Amino acid sequence: MKIKKTKKPWGYEDLWAKTDKYVGKLIHIKKGGSLSLQYHNDKEETIRVIKGRLYVEFQNINNGGQKVIEYYVLREGECIHVPPKQVHRFYAEAGPVDIIEVSTTELDDVVRLEDKYARRHSVHGTGILTTIGKLSIVFGMVFMILVSSFFGYFFGLTKTSRSEMRQKYIRRLTRTGGKKKEDSNTQDENLRQNFFIEEE
Repeated sequence: MKIKKTKKPWGYEDLWAKTDKYVGKLIHIKKGGSLSLQYHNDKEETIRVIKGRLYVEFQNINNGGQKVIEYYVLREGECIHVPPKQVHRFYAEAGPVDIIEVSTTELDDVVRLEDKYARRHSVHGTGILTTIGKLSIVFGMVFMILVSSFFGYFFGLTKTSRSEMRQKYIRRLTRTGGKKKEDSNTQDENLRQNFFIEEE
């Protein structure tokens, strides 16, 4: 397959293998770069350092409910396994790092907890912020449709009512031979003023 390169704020990754059973990546982290603090719901991966020195952070909760942070430094040729639900982060503090990642196929299964580049929390769009954003868009579209329908109905009704009232006024004048009766002067004048105006 053709290698697919994807630029990242911390470097880039080359997708060099993708099947229905596994995925292979070459990941380059520039000096000072850091991947997000993240975990995967289903994805399982193994990392091998091929160049540089990789700093790894693991976070877990012990039996007492306290957060435990562990740090590792991997040199060229060394590997580490990242199971599902394991909170982790990769750094390149000492210099640029190249690593090989072999994983299961859930490429979009990334839940970010912290990110120095302010990217969204969930790559695959199931985070609460993403969900709220989608709901806001849906409700906004529904609101605009309702408002448009209301104004369309209102102005259509107004136009129809004016036309009907014009006809009523004309019929009244026709019946009276063009002369208004004394007791209907006020009503006819209101009709004339309200409905014989130039429409916008």
